[in-house]
Amino acid sequence: MESLKNTLSAAIEFGECVFVTEKERGNIGIIPRGVTTDCVVCDIVSVSRSCDAQKRRVKLDLGDIQLA
Repeated sequence: MESLKNTLSAAIEFGECVFVTEKERGNIGIIPRGVTTDCVVCDIVSVSRSCDAQKRRVKLDLGDIQLA
């Protein structure tokens, strides 16, 4: 979890995309905007499933994601 938070914090600082695997959506690319102790607010910019769409300002639980 600490490695995930560090990666997300670095991505916030540099405005970069991070690829993660999320329980509901599978592999997604996110641009994190803020990280708390239990969630990340981000923009989803890349999706792996055709039924998903890019979304702005989504809140993801850190327990539901891991680095891809």
